[in-house]
Amino acid sequence: MQGSRSSYPGYDDLVHWSHLLHGIDAGFSPLATLQALREENLQVESEGLPDLTDSTYSFVRHDQHPSGRSVDIATPNAIRPQSSRITIPFPARKYGSDSRRLLAELDYTPDEIEALIRQGAVSESWSKDYLPE
Repeated sequence: MQGSRSSYPGYDDLVHWSHLLHGIDAGFSPLATLQALREENLQVESEGLPDLTDSTYSFVRHDQHPSGRSVDIATPNAIRPQSSRITIPFPARKYGSDSRRLLAELDYTPDEIEALIRQGAVSESWSKDYLPE
């Protein structure tokens, strides 16, 4: 059994059932909440590249996310390839933040771009936040 007494509120019950089921060669696994799994397997992005090689459950806290707040995500490490490396993509830019630059690359003038934004044909943001609430 992994974990410690502090990780599982019913640790003594787990020990009891482990001994009982071991005698009849039955497997079991303690249930945990997603919150407990996240707390035990959380890696903070600003502390370096997350290690995705060791655990079936792993989470990364993007503590410098463009949304202005921390975002926790489950990492893609349920599959562990032998000859390649799993990476976590960086957060995407805010929707619409590239509108002016892209239109300028398409030879729109600043005045034309401003007119398109005023008309609502183009937007610089999906919402005032990184993602709508």
